[in-house]
Amino acid sequence: MPSRLVLFALFLTTMTPIARADAPILSPTHLRIEYHTNPLGLDIMSPRFSWLLNSASPETRNQSQAGYQILVASSPEKLTEESADLWNTRKASSSETSQIVYQGKPLTSHQQCFWTVRTWNGSDEPSDFAPAQSWTMGLLKPDDWKAQWIGYDAADTKDSGNIQGDSVVNLDAAKWIWTDIPVPTTTSTQPVADVAYFRKSVIVPEGRTVRAATL
Repeated sequence: MPSRLVLFALFLTTMTPIARADAPILSPTHLRIEYHTNPLGLDIMSPRFSWLLNSASPETRNQSQAGYQILVASSPEKLTEESADLWNTRKASSSETSQIVYQGKPLTSHQQCFWTVRTWNGSDEPSDFAPAQSWTMGLLKPDDWKAQWIGYDAADTKDSGNIQGDSVVNLDAAKWIWTDIPVPTTTSTQPVADVAYFRKSVIVPEGRTVRAATL
């Protein structure tokens, strides 16, 4: 009986390193920032990163992440270990794959950021960097809001027939964009539809080309 116990213990000691050496690569996938893919107009100064893990050998179970490295840059060309100008975590020894808080350079209004991540498996083998993702920052300070609020400031008239509670509202000259809720008005230009499409014509100055456009 004692001899069997000794042989069993030696068998486990011999097999453990082999299992670790054969651990499959874990690759990050489904990259998200603030739970969204490539979000626009974030107003969070320290957004949070997350991803899922994909094993190169799906039949192998009980795999875990041993580390990660996040890169954040101001352009796709700078999204490398040597040139990432906003944040480079280097190799962080951690199994966390969500709620990773941005701790790079301060972000600014309208800024577009590009990011990627790679992970290490239990055998300390790194994956390739995931395909680049991006996000944009919104308007972070009151002074950044340069446009005017959309409104209609025509004087009220009692003969317009537009009455809401105790107020008389004249909407005859208003130009409706879209609504699916009936609004008291005497104008016949109010569209009512379940689906609305918006279009805007833009004249590009001569000699200029459009690099990017955001609606």
